Amino acid sequence: MLLVHVIWMVDRPRREPIGNVVRYVLAGAFAGALAVVVETLTEPLLAPVLEPRLGWLARFALVFAGVGVIEEACKALCLFGAAKGDRALDEPFDWVVYSVSVALGFAALENVRVLWQGEQAGWSRAFFAVPVHALLGTLMGSHLAKAMRDGPGTLGRRRLLAVLEPAVWHGLYDGVIFQMRANKSFSAGLVLTFLVVVFLLWATAVRRTARLWRSEQGLPPPILAPGRALVRLVRGPRERDDEPRDGGGAGSAGP
Repeated sequence: MLLVHVIWMVDRPRREPIGNVVRYVLAGAFAGALAVVVETLTEPLLAPVLEPRLGWLARFALVFAGVGVIEEACKALCLFGAAKGDRALDEPFDWVVYSVSVALGFAALENVRVLWQGEQAGWSRAFFAVPVHALLGTLMGSHLAKAMRDGPGTLGRRRLLAVLEPAVWHGLYDGVIFQMRANKSFSAGLVLTFLVVVFLLWATAVRRTARLWRSEQGLPPPILAPGRALVRLVRGPRERDDEPRDGGGAGSAGP
């Protein structure tokens, strides 16, 4: 809920209706339930993923197809369903807000499913898995935002990239985890690889979101200045939320 609040606060001055954001979070939870069903049906295909002798590339391919593509496709499917006919989704950056909301709704249901089996994974999910879902949501949303900005001619390609790029990062992230589980080892090399993947994903997502925000607002986004962002979250923005953007905003979809 904190991460949903952060991305909602960033989208100023025209923030999305709170009820709408909640609807997308619930759509993400539905996507999580859908992914559970699909992954249960395809579970036999993932059986070799924990074989110690399996090579890194083969393991990544299995995780990419059996986890990354399935989960990101379920998120995208529910995102598109919730967005159909949504009049509040009228600016490119709105796609980022709603994609992150769906991703975090997905993560919330996944938390319940995983933590029901024991609290051991709680801290790692709090610091890594949940934020990673949010970062994957920003990548998905950035492609859909560009499709909205560039016109319908790019919609098909951008929708495909909105699933495939997060799925690749998802496969890399889970692939390292499965490598650790298969080898029953938390060696320094694997831990370092895991941290590098998380850092590169974070850097890519922040840079992509910053570029999109700057193209719409003409200003550096608050998320690039963590200290100031936290102050704004506590105190609230100085300007009124109902003030129009200068020049109407580059990303405005019209009246």
